[in-house]
Amino acid sequence: MTSADTKSTPRPGYEVQRTEPDAIPARLEDTIRAAREYAEAARFPNTLKAYDSDVRDFSTCCKVELGGTAPLPASPETVALYMTDMAQAQPVGRGLSTSTIQRRLASISAWHKRAGHPSPTEDRLVRETMKGIRRRPSHGGVTHVRTPGLSPASGESG
Repeated sequence: MTSADTKSTPRPGYEVQRTEPDAIPARLEDTIRAAREYAEAARFPNTLKAYDSDVRDFSTCCKVELGGTAPLPASPETVALYMTDMAQAQPVGRGLSTSTIQRRLASISAWHKRAGHPSPTEDRLVRETMKGIRRRPSHGGVTHVRTPGLSPASGESG
């Protein structure tokens, strides 16, 4: 008996009974159609347009600015470089707002997940890069300045 014979011959107790191999019951077809409609309704049209625009921008940046790096699946390093380009002030970078960068990360994440890939935006490097961007004064972060504290000996109270 060859390996081809064993593959085509089912083992006893493992036979699958099918009446029509490719037929899907009408009720199941309706359920599948409804499931697709629900999935499409999960996001507002403007959100989907923004996601599409963001993914196109990311893909273009990967091809042009990042030397032909693969946008899907993207590495965390690629996403961190993309974020840095968006955050840096012009003329070096684009000078985009923190909220725009966050939305683009959400778009990249959703794109990867829909394609069956893990999201690079969940990587520590990407999260830490975003944290650093948020802390920069140019992006709404606060620069801490030490001020002399009052001592109890000065007699002043805060």
